[in-house]
Amino acid sequence: MKKIFGLQSIVTSKNQNPEALLDSYDLHLCKEFLGNSIKENDLLFDFTNQKFSKSDYIKNNLLEFVSRSKRQSEPFRRRSQKRKSIRQQKNRFSQQRKQKQKQFNRQKQKQRQLFQQRQKQLRKQRQYTQQKFSRERARRESERREQERRRSIELQKLIERIQQEAEKNSQTTTESTTSTSSVGNRARNEAEEYEARLRAQREEEERERNPDDPRNERQPPDEARNVRQPPRVEARRQKK
Repeated sequence: MKKIFGLQSIVTSKNQNPEALLDSYDLHLCKEFLGNSIKENDLLFDFTNQKFSKSDYIKNNLLEFVSRSKRQSEPFRRRSQKRKSIRQQKNRFSQQRKQKQKQFNRQKQKQRQLFQQRQKQLRKQRQYTQQKFSRERARRESERREQERRRSIELQKLIERIQQEAEKNSQTTTESTTSTSSVGNRARNEAEEYEARLRAQREEEERERNPDDPRNERQPPDEARNVRQPPRVEARRQKK
């Protein structure tokens, strides 16, 4: 009865009748249960050194530790279900962590691939834009050079035309500055020289025809006036 004192104390603490428990369970079974479950090696305290009774151990609400099954030998020892559940839970948590890590690694890899692809596209676009701007720059440079060449040709033509006009203006100004009297004298002298040449030619011809005729020695002035004169001289005579 002393061995189950701790059990009675636990039952009484729960406001139950200890006599009903004694009637329902055999004392021999209770003795066997307590004798097999509680041992000095399984407990935290040594009963020999520490003055700590089994009843006090049960009173301290450590029945779950006391009521576990007997420990077997090392090769055939049965592992507790509680630890198994803990192991399973740990394995489940570890698997979840691994899955999350794999998912995280997958996302990082996708982000890295997308970043590399974006960088590649930007590099291609930058290269294309550089080539495009270089082509555009070359085209604009060629157009600018062509425009400068055409402008230089136009300027050269304009300069030549201005020079020609200046020469013409200079000639007209020199002619206008010369006096009308000098122009008339030059025309008159030319007409007189032409008349003298024609008169000498007619006299030569008459001498050849009639060398014995005395009239060939001196030609009358009236016949010399009837000789055809240059157009300028005739125009001047008509005006007179």
